[in-house]
Amino acid sequence: MEHNSDRKAFEACIVEIVQCLAGLCDTEIGIHTDPNQIASLANEGGSQILGYEVAPTPQHFQFDCDLVPIEAAYLKHKEYDHYVSRVGLRIHLPSQIENILRAQFSSSLMDQVDYALTGHSDLEFEMVYDGLLVCFLTTGFDNFTVDGMTDTMLRHSYAQIVQDLDPLMPWLKFARFLAQQHYTHEQMENIQKRLPSILDNALQNKSIADAHVFTLCELSGSFDPALRLFKKRYGDLFVEELE
Repeated sequence: MEHNSDRKAFEACIVEIVQCLAGLCDTEIGIHTDPNQIASLANEGGSQILGYEVAPTPQHFQFDCDLVPIEAAYLKHKEYDHYVSRVGLRIHLPSQIENILRAQFSSSLMDQVDYALTGHSDLEFEMVYDGLLVCFLTTGFDNFTVDGMTDTMLRHSYAQIVQDLDPLMPWLKFARFLAQQHYTHEQMENIQKRLPSILDNALQNKSIADAHVFTLCELSGSFDPALRLFKKRYGDLFVEELE
């Protein structure tokens, strides 16, 4: 039971990380399907095996999701032009996060191991045009279950990983907040490019003052204290002053 609880906490943490990163860089999964298959699916109200081609979106930091064919990859019509499917995923995370995972199952016998997380998620897709299905990860990625291989490697370390990720979480949530504001494209590009150093600083210089700032954010329900801290520390990155 304790293992299951720790694993669920870890999986929930990964969901939040993916949502934050996806929100910062508008990451989405696009699937090109057969329009006739989609029409038939909607009319019959059943499910079909998903055939797909993914259109990847390049980003300014290490983060992407690869779809992995799994036996349960069925597409089901939900309502209107929305569909759900359980898909296999390989998630590549920024090196600051990857290194936390690497530290928990590094081995001299596994020097070449791929530290991408693998598992599955029940994603909701919206039909956009001519058979194109899109999942917006910042809202559509709301669950993730690790597969057997990942669980074998990390099952004894889930609680420690969540603890080690804790200093990063407020900054990731704040980055997502910034992405939801009306900043210029150049400002957002700069935030994305700067993210690795922001995460590095959060891990290497764990500040009581920073923790206090984000506690104030939680208590006030506003990111204004964090915005002032961010402007003071990283304001030189912007052509225009952040409002």
